[in-house]
Amino acid sequence: SGTGPTPKPKTKEARMKEASNLMKRVPNIRQKIAGKSIPLEKFVARKARKYTSQANRLLLPALEIAYIFYAIAHAPRSVLSAKMLPLVRGALQKLSLYGPGTGCAQQEEPKTPLGKGKEKGGKSGPEGYEGGKGEYWDDLCLARFLEGVCLRFIAYPDPDATPDPSSETDIIPSTEAAQGAVEAFKAVFEYGPKIELDHYIVYHA
Repeated sequence: SGTGPTPKPKTKEARMKEASNLMKRVPNIRQKIAGKSIPLEKFVARKARKYTSQANRLLLPALEIAYIFYAIAHAPRSVLSAKMLPLVRGALQKLSLYGPGTGCAQQEEPKTPLGKGKEKGGKSGPEGYEGGKGEYWDDLCLARFLEGVCLRFIAYPDPDATPDPSSETDIIPSTEAAQGAVEAFKAVFEYGPKIELDHYIVYHA
C-alpha cells in the first residue's frame, strides 16, 4: 500500500520534554509591531517563563486561556456548571490542603500522596505547596478568579453565550451563583497583594 508502519505514540515523559523545550523557546520568538510588543504574545511569553520556572507546571492553563479568548463567557451554562467549575474546585480542594482562602473546608490529614500538607521538605502551610508560598498565593488567586468568572456567567449569561436548553435543569441557581461569584472575587482582593507574578488577576476581578 506504500504506507510505512504506524509510529508509536510518544510516552508522557517524551511529550512533557517536548513541551518543556517548546516553552523555553516562546519568549525568544515574540514579534513587535512599530517597536511595541503584541499583548497576547507578551502574556503567552510570561506564561511560558512561569511554566519553566515552576518545574513544568501551570494551574488550570486551559481555563485561563479560555477566559482570555471569551470561551468561558460564551460557554453554555451547563458546560460552566458541569465541566469548568468542577475543574476549578478540584484545584481549590488541593490548595485547601496548604492554606486559607480557598472557600473549601481545610483538610488536616490528606489521604492522598499528592495532597500532603508537609510533602515539600517537611514544610506545612503555603510554604509546603509546590514551589512555596509564592506559587500558592498566585495559584489561589487564579483559581478563585476563575471560580468567580464561571459563577458570574452562570448567574448572568452573556448575550452571545451558546444556549443549551436541554441541560438547564441541574444548573446552580442564579442567586446562589451570583453570591458565590462575589465571595470568590472578594478572596482575590483579599489575597491579591500576596501575588508575585500574575498581578493582572486583581484588576480583572
